[in-house]
Amino acid sequence: MRSEAMIVRGCAPTLANIKSSSLICLPPDCPCLEGILSRLRLKGIGFRFFKNTYGCTLLFAYRPKALKKCLNHNEDTRKFLASIGYDTGDLVSCLRLLEKRLSKESFPHEIGFFLGYPSEDVFSFIDKEGRAYVAKGMWKIYHNAESSLALSRKFSRCTACLLSSLEKGIQIESLCVSA
Repeated sequence: MRSEAMIVRGCAPTLANIKSSSLICLPPDCPCLEGILSRLRLKGIGFRFFKNTYGCTLLFAYRPKALKKCLNHNEDTRKFLASIGYDTGDLVSCLRLLEKRLSKESFPHEIGFFLGYPSEDVFSFIDKEGRAYVAKGMWKIYHNAESSLALSRKFSRCTACLLSSLEKGIQIESLCVSA
């Protein structure tokens, strides 16, 4: 149950299909997750393991169609990602490049696009080097604070709801919305 709770705590909005992807840092003593991940893959969720520059193993959970939509959200996002080597038409190559960049930088700033954060906030985070934000939820918010904070609260409520259901004995795959 500990592994399932860790995945729900870090990935609930993605499991519930209200967020394109989630990223969690796995503890060094993390037990094998393959059985759990296999059951969730049947529900349409993809998983990738990455290593960052700190040696932390990261679990990236994603909804392929939703993630591709995030990476192609608008022309500015596509152009920016292309300028640093991403081919947003090829999700597999995007994930390979993200993996490579994570292994060289602690958290490359474009990860915000992958995590489905509002593109204007990702661009402002990059431009302002993470400073001068107007609010903070799950990400640093520079624009539309009210709606972004509401979205962040929605993600938090989703996590609490799914954790509560898991504690009541509902299987993790039953908490996962099929794509």
